Amino acid sequence: MLFRRLLTTKVGYHTPNYVNRRLILSVLKSTATRREAKDYLTKYGDPAVAYHCVLYLRGTKTFSAGLINDFAIMLGRLRLLGIRPLVVLSPSKHVMTESEILRETFYKHGLQSIPINEPMASGTRETILQNGASYNSIIPIIMPFVYHQQRAKRMLAEDEVAFMRELVAYMPCRIDKFFIINRYGGIPSSERHDNSHVFVNLSQEYGSLAEVLKQQITDLRHEMDDGLLAERRATDGSYKEFQYTTLTESLTDLELMSAVLSLLLPSSTGLITSMHSAVTNSRYNPLLYNVLTDRSLVSSSLPSFKRDPISDNAWYELPACGAKIGTQRANPIFSTTVLKQGVDIKLYDYSTLTKENSVGFHELLSTAGSAQLPAHKRVNLTKLKGIIEHSFDRNLDMSHYLKRINGKIASIIVIGDYEGIAILTYEGPEKRPFAYLDKFAVLPHLRGSLCISDVIFNLMFKKFGDELVWRSRRENVVNNWYFQRSVGVLDLSIDIGHGPKKDNIFKLFYYGGKKGTQFYDFDRLREYITYVRDIEPSWSRK
Repeated sequence: MLFRRLLTTKVGYHTPNYVNRRLILSVLKSTATRREAKDYLTKYGDPAVAYHCVLYLRGTKTFSAGLINDFAIMLGRLRLLGIRPLVVLSPSKHVMTESEILRETFYKHGLQSIPINEPMASGTRETILQNGASYNSIIPIIMPFVYHQQRAKRMLAEDEVAFMRELVAYMPCRIDKFFIINRYGGIPSSERHDNSHVFVNLSQEYGSLAEVLKQQITDLRHEMDDGLLAERRATDGSYKEFQYTTLTESLTDLELMSAVLSLLLPSSTGLITSMHSAVTNSRYNPLLYNVLTDRSLVSSSLPSFKRDPISDNAWYELPACGAKIGTQRANPIFSTTVLKQGVDIKLYDYSTLTKENSVGFHELLSTAGSAQLPAHKRVNLTKLKGIIEHSFDRNLDMSHYLKRINGKIASIIVIGDYEGIAILTYEGPEKRPFAYLDKFAVLPHLRGSLCISDVIFNLMFKKFGDELVWRSRRENVVNNWYFQRSVGVLDLSIDIGHGPKKDNIFKLFYYGGKKGTQFYDFDRLREYITYVRDIEPSWSRK
Protein backbone atom coordinates (compact mmCIF):
# COMPACT_ATOMS: atom_id res chain seq x y z
CA MET A 1 0.00 0.00 0.00
CA LEU A 2 2.80 2.42 0.89
CA PHE A 3 4.60 1.71 -2.37
CA ARG A 4 1.39 2.25 -4.37
CA ARG A 5 0.79 5.55 -2.59
CA LEU A 6 4.35 6.66 -3.30
CA LEU A 7 4.03 6.03 -7.01
CA THR A 8 0.64 7.73 -7.32
CA THR A 9 1.17 10.71 -5.01
CA LYS A 10 1.75 13.88 -7.04
CA VAL A 11 4.88 15.13 -5.34
CA GLY A 12 7.08 15.45 -8.39
CA TYR A 13 7.81 17.54 -11.42
CA HIS A 14 5.92 15.57 -14.06
CA THR A 15 3.96 12.38 -14.54
CA PRO A 16 6.41 9.45 -14.32
CA ASN A 17 6.95 7.37 -17.41
CA TYR A 18 7.15 3.61 -17.36
CA VAL A 19 10.94 3.42 -16.99
CA ASN A 20 10.97 5.83 -14.05
CA ARG A 21 8.15 3.98 -12.30
CA ARG A 22 9.87 0.64 -12.79
CA LEU A 23 13.23 1.89 -11.51
CA ILE A 24 11.82 3.58 -8.40
CA LEU A 25 9.63 0.58 -7.61
CA SER A 26 12.73 -1.62 -7.94
CA VAL A 27 14.61 0.54 -5.44
CA LEU A 28 11.69 0.50 -3.02
CA LYS A 29 11.11 -3.25 -3.19
CA SER A 30 14.74 -4.08 -2.59
CA THR A 31 15.68 -1.44 -0.02
CA ALA A 32 12.95 0.48 1.76
CA THR A 33 11.42 -0.82 4.95
CA ARG A 34 7.84 0.04 5.83
CA ARG A 35 9.09 2.70 8.25
CA GLU A 36 11.39 4.23 5.63
CA ALA A 37 8.64 4.36 3.03
CA LYS A 38 6.32 6.01 5.55
CA ASP A 39 9.00 8.52 6.56
CA TYR A 40 9.62 9.35 2.91
CA LEU A 41 5.93 9.93 2.19
CA THR A 42 5.54 12.07 5.30
CA LYS A 43 8.53 14.21 4.41
CA TYR A 44 8.41 14.69 0.65
CA GLY A 45 4.68 14.19 0.19
CA ASP A 46 3.85 17.50 1.89
CA PRO A 47 3.29 20.06 -0.90
CA ALA A 48 3.57 22.91 1.61
CA VAL A 49 7.28 22.23 2.18
CA ALA A 50 9.81 22.38 -0.66
CA TYR A 51 13.01 20.39 -0.13
CA HIS A 52 16.08 21.02 -2.27
CA CYS A 53 19.26 19.12 -2.97
CA VAL A 54 22.49 20.77 -4.06
CA LEU A 55 24.44 18.76 -6.65
CA TYR A 56 28.05 19.93 -6.76
CA LEU A 57 29.67 18.79 -10.02
CA ARG A 58 33.44 18.42 -10.23
CA GLY A 59 35.16 17.81 -13.57
CA THR A 60 32.03 18.22 -15.71
CA LYS A 61 34.12 18.87 -18.84
CA THR A 62 35.62 15.37 -18.57
CA PHE A 63 32.23 13.61 -18.60
CA SER A 64 31.04 12.11 -21.86
CA ALA A 65 27.89 13.28 -23.61
CA GLY A 66 26.27 9.99 -22.63
CA LEU A 67 26.96 10.57 -18.94
CA ILE A 68 25.62 14.13 -19.10
CA ASN A 69 22.53 12.79 -20.85
CA ASP A 70 22.00 10.18 -18.11
CA PHE A 71 22.57 12.85 -15.47
CA ALA A 72 19.71 14.90 -16.92
CA ILE A 73 17.47 11.84 -16.72
CA MET A 74 18.48 11.37 -13.08
CA LEU A 75 17.59 14.98 -12.24
CA GLY A 76 14.12 14.33 -13.63
CA ARG A 77 13.80 11.31 -11.34
CA LEU A 78 14.89 13.34 -8.33
CA ARG A 79 12.17 15.86 -9.12
CA LEU A 80 9.72 13.00 -9.47
CA LEU A 81 10.63 11.98 -5.92
CA GLY A 82 9.69 15.45 -4.67
CA ILE A 83 13.11 17.03 -4.17
CA ARG A 84 14.22 20.04 -6.19
CA PRO A 85 17.76 20.01 -7.59
CA LEU A 86 20.17 22.95 -7.71
CA VAL A 87 23.35 22.37 -9.70
CA VAL A 88 26.62 24.06 -8.69
CA LEU A 89 29.78 23.80 -10.82
CA SER A 90 33.24 23.60 -9.26
CA PRO A 91 35.74 26.34 -10.16
CA SER A 92 37.23 25.71 -13.59
CA LYS A 93 38.18 27.70 -16.67
CA HIS A 94 35.54 25.64 -18.48
CA VAL A 95 32.53 26.67 -16.35
CA MET A 96 30.86 28.72 -19.09
CA THR A 97 31.12 25.82 -21.55
CA GLU A 98 30.04 23.31 -18.90
CA SER A 99 26.95 25.33 -17.97
CA GLU A 100 25.90 25.60 -21.62
CA ILE A 101 26.34 21.85 -22.17
CA LEU A 102 24.18 21.15 -19.14
CA ARG A 103 21.52 23.66 -20.18
CA GLU A 104 21.21 22.20 -23.68
CA THR A 105 21.09 18.62 -22.38
CA PHE A 106 18.48 19.46 -19.76
CA TYR A 107 16.34 21.13 -22.42
CA LYS A 108 16.38 17.97 -24.56
CA HIS A 109 14.85 16.10 -21.62
CA GLY A 110 12.14 18.65 -20.91
CA LEU A 111 13.91 20.23 -17.95
CA GLN A 112 13.97 24.00 -17.73
CA SER A 113 17.21 25.46 -16.40
CA ILE A 114 18.95 28.78 -16.11
CA PRO A 115 22.73 29.32 -15.92
CA ILE A 116 23.62 31.85 -13.22
CA ASN A 117 26.96 33.61 -13.57
CA GLU A 118 26.12 36.59 -11.37
CA PRO A 119 28.99 36.98 -8.89
CA MET A 120 28.61 36.74 -5.16
CA ALA A 121 30.19 39.54 -3.15
CA SER A 122 32.36 37.84 -0.55
CA GLY A 123 31.66 38.87 3.01
CA THR A 124 28.19 40.28 2.35
CA ARG A 125 24.69 38.89 2.63
CA GLU A 126 24.09 39.29 -1.09
CA THR A 127 23.71 35.98 -2.87
CA ILE A 128 23.24 34.95 -6.43
CA LEU A 129 19.84 33.57 -5.46
CA GLN A 130 18.29 36.82 -4.24
CA ASN A 131 15.18 35.99 -6.24
CA GLY A 132 15.23 32.34 -5.18
CA ALA A 133 11.45 32.02 -5.16
CA SER A 134 11.39 32.35 -8.94
CA TYR A 135 13.52 29.20 -9.37
CA ASN A 136 10.92 26.77 -8.03
CA SER A 137 9.98 25.52 -11.49
CA ILE A 138 13.44 25.48 -13.07
CA ILE A 139 16.90 24.14 -12.26
CA PRO A 140 19.56 26.77 -11.49
CA ILE A 141 23.05 26.02 -12.84
CA ILE A 142 25.25 28.09 -10.54
CA MET A 143 28.74 29.08 -11.65
CA PRO A 144 31.34 29.76 -8.92
CA PHE A 145 31.95 33.46 -9.54
CA VAL A 146 32.69 35.99 -6.81
CA TYR A 147 33.08 39.74 -6.99
CA HIS A 148 36.58 40.91 -6.11
CA GLN A 149 36.03 44.31 -4.52
CA GLN A 150 39.65 45.48 -4.67
CA ARG A 151 39.97 44.63 -8.36
CA ALA A 152 36.35 45.61 -9.08
CA LYS A 153 35.71 42.63 -11.33
CA ARG A 154 34.16 39.18 -11.46
CA MET A 155 36.49 36.26 -10.76
CA LEU A 156 36.31 32.51 -10.33
CA ALA A 157 36.26 31.53 -6.68
CA GLU A 158 39.76 30.57 -5.56
CA ASP A 159 38.53 28.93 -2.37
CA GLU A 160 35.65 26.61 -3.28
CA VAL A 161 35.01 25.70 0.36
CA ALA A 162 34.55 29.36 1.32
CA PHE A 163 32.38 29.91 -1.77
CA MET A 164 30.05 27.04 -0.91
CA ARG A 165 29.90 28.01 2.75
CA GLU A 166 28.68 31.50 1.88
CA LEU A 167 26.40 30.33 -0.91
CA VAL A 168 24.60 27.81 1.30
CA ALA A 169 24.49 30.12 4.32
CA TYR A 170 22.28 32.61 2.50
CA MET A 171 20.43 30.33 0.10
CA PRO A 172 16.70 31.17 0.44
CA CYS A 173 15.44 27.59 0.44
CA ARG A 174 15.51 24.47 2.59
CA ILE A 175 18.41 22.21 1.61
CA ASP A 176 17.97 18.59 2.66
CA LYS A 177 20.72 16.90 0.62
CA PHE A 178 24.20 17.88 -0.52
CA PHE A 179 25.57 15.61 -3.25
CA ILE A 180 29.12 15.87 -4.62
CA ILE A 181 29.51 14.13 -7.97
CA ASN A 182 33.04 13.70 -9.28
CA ARG A 183 35.22 11.39 -11.35
CA TYR A 184 36.54 9.12 -8.60
CA GLY A 185 33.82 8.56 -6.02
CA GLY A 186 33.75 8.80 -2.24
CA ILE A 187 36.44 9.19 0.43
CA PRO A 188 38.97 6.33 0.00
CA SER A 189 39.45 3.92 2.90
CA SER A 190 42.57 1.78 3.30
CA GLU A 191 40.54 -0.64 5.42
CA ARG A 192 38.30 -1.25 2.40
CA HIS A 193 41.12 -1.76 -0.11
CA ASP A 194 40.87 1.94 -1.12
CA ASN A 195 37.18 1.57 -1.87
CA SER A 196 35.11 4.42 -0.46
CA HIS A 197 34.17 4.80 3.17
CA VAL A 198 30.55 3.70 3.56
CA PHE A 199 29.52 6.27 6.17
CA VAL A 200 31.29 9.15 7.91
CA ASN A 201 30.10 10.70 11.17
CA LEU A 202 31.79 14.09 10.72
CA SER A 203 31.59 15.23 14.34
CA GLN A 204 33.54 12.12 15.33
CA GLU A 205 35.71 11.32 12.31
CA TYR A 206 36.42 14.52 10.37
CA GLY A 207 39.67 15.41 12.12
CA SER A 208 41.23 11.96 11.89
CA LEU A 209 40.12 11.43 8.28
CA ALA A 210 41.51 14.80 7.19
CA GLU A 211 44.85 14.03 8.86
CA VAL A 212 45.06 10.62 7.18
CA LEU A 213 44.39 12.15 3.75
CA LYS A 214 46.94 14.94 4.33
CA GLN A 215 49.58 12.42 5.37
CA GLN A 216 48.86 10.23 2.34
CA ILE A 217 49.15 13.27 0.06
CA THR A 218 52.46 14.27 1.67
CA ASP A 219 53.90 10.76 1.41
CA LEU A 220 52.83 10.44 -2.22
CA ARG A 221 54.29 13.85 -3.05
CA HIS A 222 57.62 12.77 -1.59
CA GLU A 223 57.54 9.58 -3.65
CA MET A 224 56.78 11.51 -6.82
CA ASP A 225 59.60 14.00 -6.14
CA ASP A 226 62.16 11.39 -5.09
CA GLY A 227 64.96 11.24 -7.64
CA LEU A 228 65.58 7.60 -6.74
CA LEU A 229 62.24 6.72 -8.33
CA ALA A 230 63.15 8.05 -11.76
CA GLU A 231 63.11 4.58 -13.28
CA ARG A 232 59.79 3.70 -11.66
CA ARG A 233 58.27 7.02 -12.67
CA ALA A 234 58.45 5.96 -16.29
CA THR A 235 56.25 2.95 -15.57
CA ASP A 236 53.91 4.03 -12.78
CA GLY A 237 54.18 7.83 -12.84
CA SER A 238 50.75 8.28 -14.38
CA TYR A 239 49.23 6.04 -11.70
CA LYS A 240 50.91 8.10 -8.96
CA GLU A 241 49.51 11.27 -10.51
CA PHE A 242 46.08 9.65 -10.56
CA GLN A 243 46.42 8.73 -6.88
CA TYR A 244 47.58 12.23 -6.00
CA THR A 245 44.66 13.88 -7.80
CA THR A 246 42.19 11.48 -6.20
CA LEU A 247 43.52 12.14 -2.69
CA THR A 248 43.67 15.94 -3.04
CA GLU A 249 40.14 16.10 -4.45
CA SER A 250 38.91 13.74 -1.72
CA LEU A 251 40.36 16.05 0.94
CA THR A 252 38.62 19.04 -0.66
CA ASP A 253 35.36 17.08 -0.88
CA LEU A 254 35.63 16.19 2.81
CA GLU A 255 36.22 19.86 3.71
CA LEU A 256 33.27 20.88 1.52
CA MET A 257 31.00 18.39 3.26
CA SER A 258 32.03 19.55 6.71
CA ALA A 259 31.51 23.22 5.81
CA VAL A 260 28.11 22.75 4.14
CA LEU A 261 26.54 20.22 6.51
CA SER A 262 27.52 22.34 9.51
CA LEU A 263 25.13 25.01 8.17
CA LEU A 264 22.20 22.65 7.59
CA LEU A 265 19.79 20.86 9.91
CA PRO A 266 21.22 17.78 11.69
CA SER A 267 18.86 15.59 9.65
CA SER A 268 20.45 16.74 6.38
CA THR A 269 22.62 14.25 4.51
CA GLY A 270 25.73 14.51 2.37
CA LEU A 271 26.81 12.04 -0.31
CA ILE A 272 29.93 11.77 -2.46
CA THR A 273 29.97 9.49 -5.49
CA SER A 274 31.22 9.25 -9.05
CA MET A 275 29.20 10.37 -12.06
CA HIS A 276 29.11 6.77 -13.31
CA SER A 277 27.50 5.68 -10.04
CA ALA A 278 25.17 8.69 -9.84
CA VAL A 279 23.50 7.86 -13.15
CA THR A 280 23.35 4.08 -12.86
CA ASN A 281 19.97 2.78 -13.95
CA SER A 282 19.62 0.15 -11.25
CA ARG A 283 18.30 -0.37 -7.74
CA TYR A 284 21.79 0.53 -6.48
CA ASN A 285 21.55 4.12 -7.65
CA PRO A 286 22.99 5.95 -4.60
CA LEU A 287 21.07 9.20 -5.14
CA LEU A 288 17.63 7.61 -5.46
CA TYR A 289 18.43 5.19 -2.66
CA ASN A 290 19.43 7.98 -0.29
CA VAL A 291 16.40 10.15 -1.02
CA LEU A 292 14.10 7.17 -0.39
CA THR A 293 15.86 5.73 2.67
CA ASP A 294 18.31 8.41 3.93
CA ARG A 295 21.08 5.83 4.33
CA SER A 296 24.01 4.28 2.52
CA LEU A 297 23.78 1.38 0.08
CA VAL A 298 25.33 -0.97 2.64
CA SER A 299 25.64 -0.62 6.39
CA SER A 300 28.91 0.77 7.71
CA SER A 301 28.86 -1.58 10.71
CA LEU A 302 29.00 -4.78 8.67
CA PRO A 303 32.07 -6.64 9.99
CA SER A 304 35.22 -6.65 7.90
CA PHE A 305 36.46 -9.94 9.37
CA LYS A 306 34.12 -12.02 7.20
CA ARG A 307 36.64 -12.36 4.41
CA ASP A 308 37.25 -14.43 1.34
CA PRO A 309 40.34 -16.58 2.11
CA ILE A 310 41.83 -16.05 -1.37
CA SER A 311 41.30 -12.33 -2.02
CA ASP A 312 41.21 -11.16 1.63
CA ASN A 313 38.23 -8.98 0.70
CA ALA A 314 35.30 -8.61 3.09
CA TRP A 315 32.35 -10.77 2.07
CA TYR A 316 30.21 -7.75 1.18
CA GLU A 317 33.02 -6.31 -0.97
CA LEU A 318 33.45 -9.26 -3.31
CA PRO A 319 33.09 -8.13 -6.94
CA ALA A 320 29.98 -9.24 -8.76
CA CYS A 321 29.71 -11.12 -12.04
CA GLY A 322 33.29 -12.37 -11.99
CA ALA A 323 34.83 -8.88 -11.97
CA LYS A 324 38.47 -8.71 -10.95
CA ILE A 325 39.51 -7.58 -7.49
CA GLY A 326 40.44 -3.89 -7.59
CA THR A 327 37.80 -2.85 -10.12
CA GLN A 328 35.07 -2.38 -7.54
CA ARG A 329 35.18 1.44 -7.43
CA ALA A 330 33.14 1.45 -10.63
CA ASN A 331 30.35 -0.10 -8.55
CA PRO A 332 28.12 2.35 -6.59
CA ILE A 333 28.42 0.22 -3.44
CA PHE A 334 32.19 0.71 -3.42
CA SER A 335 32.40 4.28 -4.75
CA THR A 336 29.87 6.08 -2.55
CA THR A 337 30.30 7.73 0.85
CA VAL A 338 27.34 9.00 2.88
CA LEU A 339 28.07 11.69 5.46
CA LYS A 340 26.20 13.26 8.36
CA GLN A 341 27.23 16.18 10.51
CA GLY A 342 26.67 13.56 13.14
CA VAL A 343 26.07 13.36 16.82
CA ASP A 344 28.26 13.89 19.86
CA ILE A 345 29.69 10.73 21.38
CA LYS A 346 30.74 10.22 24.97
CA LEU A 347 32.55 7.18 26.36
CA TYR A 348 32.49 6.50 30.09
CA ASP A 349 34.90 3.79 31.17
CA TYR A 350 34.13 3.72 34.89
CA SER A 351 34.05 0.15 36.20
CA THR A 352 31.90 1.34 39.12
CA LEU A 353 29.27 4.07 39.16
CA THR A 354 29.56 6.27 42.25
CA LYS A 355 28.08 9.49 43.57
CA GLU A 356 31.10 11.34 42.19
CA ASN A 357 30.85 10.16 38.56
CA SER A 358 27.06 9.93 38.22
CA VAL A 359 23.95 12.09 38.27
CA GLY A 360 20.75 10.75 39.83
CA PHE A 361 19.92 7.73 42.01
CA HIS A 362 22.61 8.68 44.54
CA GLU A 363 20.68 6.78 47.21
CA LEU A 364 21.64 3.58 45.39
CA LEU A 365 25.32 4.46 45.00
CA SER A 366 28.31 4.50 47.30
CA THR A 367 30.91 7.25 47.48
CA ALA A 368 34.43 6.95 46.16
CA GLY A 369 35.72 9.52 48.61
CA SER A 370 37.04 11.77 45.84
CA ALA A 371 35.99 15.12 44.40
CA GLN A 372 32.89 15.24 42.25
CA LEU A 373 33.67 15.15 38.54
CA PRO A 374 32.58 17.96 36.16
CA ALA A 375 29.07 17.61 34.72
CA HIS A 376 30.26 16.50 31.26
CA LYS A 377 32.20 13.60 32.79
CA ARG A 378 29.30 12.24 34.82
CA VAL A 379 26.82 9.59 33.68
CA ASN A 380 23.22 10.80 33.92
CA LEU A 381 21.47 7.74 35.34
CA THR A 382 18.05 9.37 35.12
CA LYS A 383 18.40 9.84 31.36
CA LEU A 384 20.00 6.42 31.03
CA LYS A 385 17.00 4.81 32.70
CA GLY A 386 14.64 6.89 30.57
CA ILE A 387 16.01 5.82 27.19
CA ILE A 388 16.16 2.15 28.22
CA GLU A 389 12.53 2.19 29.35
CA HIS A 390 11.41 4.15 26.30
CA SER A 391 13.21 1.80 23.93
CA PHE A 392 12.11 -1.47 25.56
CA ASP A 393 8.72 -0.21 26.77
CA ARG A 394 9.39 -1.76 30.18
CA ASN A 395 10.26 -0.46 33.65
CA LEU A 396 13.87 -0.89 34.78
CA ASP A 397 14.54 -1.81 38.41
CA MET A 398 17.53 0.48 38.98
CA SER A 399 18.41 -1.00 42.36
CA HIS A 400 18.65 -4.52 40.93
CA TYR A 401 20.41 -3.33 37.77
CA LEU A 402 23.09 -1.25 39.49
CA LYS A 403 23.86 -4.11 41.88
CA ARG A 404 24.34 -6.40 38.89
CA ILE A 405 26.63 -4.22 36.75
CA ASN A 406 28.53 -2.11 39.28
CA GLY A 407 32.14 -3.12 39.62
CA LYS A 408 32.32 -4.83 36.23
CA ILE A 409 31.31 -2.11 33.76
CA ALA A 410 33.47 -2.23 30.62
CA SER A 411 32.13 0.95 29.00
CA ILE A 412 29.06 3.14 28.68
CA ILE A 413 28.55 4.73 25.24
CA VAL A 414 26.23 7.74 25.01
CA ILE A 415 25.14 9.28 21.70
CA GLY A 416 23.98 12.89 21.73
CA ASP A 417 21.72 13.78 24.64
CA TYR A 418 21.06 10.13 25.50
CA GLU A 419 19.44 9.49 22.13
CA GLY A 420 21.32 6.22 21.85
CA ILE A 421 23.24 4.21 24.46
CA ALA A 422 25.18 1.01 24.95
CA ILE A 423 26.19 -0.46 28.31
CA LEU A 424 28.90 -3.11 28.23
CA THR A 425 30.06 -5.25 31.13
CA TYR A 426 32.74 -7.84 31.69
CA GLU A 427 31.29 -11.30 32.22
CA GLY A 428 32.73 -14.80 32.42
CA PRO A 429 35.54 -16.35 34.45
CA GLU A 430 37.46 -13.93 36.65
CA LYS A 431 40.77 -14.66 34.94
CA ARG A 432 39.34 -14.66 31.43
CA PRO A 433 36.38 -12.24 31.19
CA PHE A 434 34.72 -11.22 27.93
CA ALA A 435 32.92 -8.03 26.90
CA TYR A 436 29.13 -8.35 26.97
CA LEU A 437 26.66 -5.88 25.46
CA ASP A 438 24.22 -5.67 28.35
CA LYS A 439 21.95 -2.87 27.09
CA PHE A 440 21.61 -1.32 23.64
CA ALA A 441 18.92 1.30 23.08
CA VAL A 442 18.02 3.98 20.55
CA LEU A 443 15.05 6.31 20.94
CA PRO A 444 12.23 4.87 18.79
CA HIS A 445 11.79 7.96 16.60
CA LEU A 446 15.51 7.97 15.75
CA ARG A 447 15.85 4.32 14.75
CA GLY A 448 17.21 4.23 11.23
CA SER A 449 18.08 7.95 11.24
CA LEU A 450 21.46 9.57 11.90
CA CYS A 451 22.94 6.03 11.63
CA ILE A 452 23.06 5.87 15.44
CA SER A 453 23.01 2.07 15.56
CA ASP A 454 25.89 1.82 13.08
CA VAL A 455 27.89 4.42 15.02
CA ILE A 456 27.45 2.51 18.30
CA PHE A 457 28.35 -0.87 16.82
CA ASN A 458 31.39 0.56 15.04
CA LEU A 459 32.60 2.01 18.34
CA MET A 460 32.12 -1.31 20.11
CA PHE A 461 33.87 -3.24 17.35
CA LYS A 462 36.88 -0.92 17.58
CA LYS A 463 37.01 -0.99 21.37
CA PHE A 464 36.24 -4.69 21.86
CA GLY A 465 37.24 -6.05 18.48
CA ASP A 466 38.76 -9.28 19.77
CA GLU A 467 35.71 -10.53 21.62
CA LEU A 468 32.18 -9.21 22.04
CA VAL A 469 29.01 -11.07 23.02
CA TRP A 470 25.35 -10.11 23.29
CA ARG A 471 21.96 -11.77 23.49
CA SER A 472 18.52 -11.10 22.06
CA ARG A 473 15.07 -12.63 22.39
CA ARG A 474 14.35 -15.28 19.78
CA GLU A 475 11.43 -13.34 18.31
CA ASN A 476 13.25 -9.98 18.14
CA VAL A 477 12.76 -8.46 14.68
CA VAL A 478 16.29 -7.01 14.86
CA ASN A 479 17.92 -10.46 14.97
CA ASN A 480 18.65 -10.51 11.25
CA TRP A 481 20.51 -7.19 11.63
CA TYR A 482 22.42 -8.66 14.60
CA PHE A 483 23.25 -11.81 12.67
CA GLN A 484 24.84 -9.81 9.84
CA ARG A 485 27.18 -8.18 12.36
CA SER A 486 28.18 -11.32 14.22
CA VAL A 487 30.45 -14.24 13.48
CA GLY A 488 27.90 -16.70 14.81
CA VAL A 489 24.72 -17.28 16.77
CA LEU A 490 23.70 -19.94 19.28
CA ASP A 491 20.43 -20.81 20.97
CA LEU A 492 20.95 -20.42 24.71
CA SER A 493 18.67 -23.38 25.43
CA ILE A 494 20.97 -25.90 23.71
CA ASP A 495 22.63 -28.72 25.61
CA ILE A 496 26.22 -27.62 26.17
CA GLY A 497 27.28 -30.92 27.69
CA HIS A 498 28.29 -29.34 30.96
CA GLY A 499 25.57 -29.27 33.56
CA PRO A 500 21.81 -29.48 33.03
CA LYS A 501 20.14 -28.10 29.93
CA LYS A 502 18.04 -25.00 30.63
CA ASP A 503 15.11 -23.53 28.76
CA ASN A 504 15.86 -20.02 27.55
CA ILE A 505 14.17 -17.34 25.45
CA PHE A 506 17.41 -15.80 24.14
CA LYS A 507 19.82 -16.24 21.27
CA LEU A 508 23.51 -15.57 21.78
CA PHE A 509 25.47 -13.54 19.20
CA TYR A 510 29.25 -13.34 19.23
CA TYR A 511 31.81 -11.25 17.37
CA GLY A 512 35.59 -11.29 17.10
CA GLY A 513 38.67 -10.22 15.19
CA LYS A 514 39.77 -11.35 11.74
CA LYS A 515 41.26 -14.62 12.93
CA GLY A 516 38.40 -15.48 15.27
CA THR A 517 40.32 -18.47 16.63
CA GLN A 518 38.49 -18.31 19.97
CA PHE A 519 35.27 -19.22 18.19
CA TYR A 520 36.67 -22.63 17.32
CA ASP A 521 37.27 -23.18 21.03
CA PHE A 522 34.24 -25.10 22.27
CA ASP A 523 35.21 -24.51 25.89
CA ARG A 524 35.09 -20.75 25.27
CA LEU A 525 31.69 -21.02 23.59
CA ARG A 526 30.51 -23.01 26.59
CA GLU A 527 31.65 -20.16 28.85
CA TYR A 528 29.68 -17.67 26.76
CA ILE A 529 26.54 -19.75 27.07
CA THR A 530 26.95 -20.53 30.77
CA TYR A 531 27.50 -16.96 31.92
CA VAL A 532 25.20 -15.12 29.51
CA ARG A 533 22.33 -17.61 29.82
CA ASP A 534 22.04 -17.09 33.56
CA ILE A 535 22.06 -13.26 33.58
CA GLU A 536 18.85 -12.24 35.30
CA PRO A 537 16.91 -9.36 33.66
CA SER A 538 16.33 -6.26 35.79
CA TRP A 539 12.81 -5.44 34.64
CA SER A 540 10.14 -4.58 37.17
CA ARG A 541 6.38 -4.71 36.84
CA LYS A 542 4.61 -1.52 35.76
